[in-house]
Amino acid sequence: MDGTNSLPNDLTQCQQLLLAAYKQSVQLEKKVATSQQQAAELNRVLDETAASFEELKREHAATLDELAWYKRWALWRLHFTKHHVRLGEVCGRTSPAAVRAAT
Repeated sequence: MDGTNSLPNDLTQCQQLLLAAYKQSVQLEKKVATSQQQAAELNRVLDETAASFEELKREHAATLDELAWYKRWALWRLHFTKHHVRLGEVCGRTSPAAVRAAT
């Protein structure tokens, strides 16, 4: 700094600078308030999204468990049907065509 005074010597000019600084501070305070409201809204949406995502993960895991159960049931049913058709053929209760259809 060169030590010179940057404020004008005229009282009217000083008042105008002070008024302009005040208006700028009011505008900046409004921007801060708006930004805080937006941040709060975004945080709320983020929290809801996280909760929804966790619920979807639980539903997905339950669906995968159910799918695995149906796969086991279908394989068991296939094995059970083939096994009993073969037993029926051995015992003479099933025709060879039914055995071919089941295998």
